[in-house]
Amino acid sequence: MSAKESRDARGADLAALFAQAAAAHQANRFAEAEALYREIVATDPDHAAAWNWLGVARQQQGDGGEA
Repeated sequence: MSAKESRDARGADLAALFAQAAAAHQANRFAEAEALYREIVATDPDHAAAWNWLGVARQQQGDGGEA
């Protein structure tokens, strides 16, 4: 697999993971969403949407300090 194919596959994996996180978040499963957002930012620290929604999920769980 070429480097470009590897990046494309990683991007697709992150997109699928973000969709799972968003679905969990919309279903008020905030702890599950948080774990998925954390997995995304661990893989891609520049994923702004995951950072944003991670903060929202933390705040919705009563931990606005970390958010």
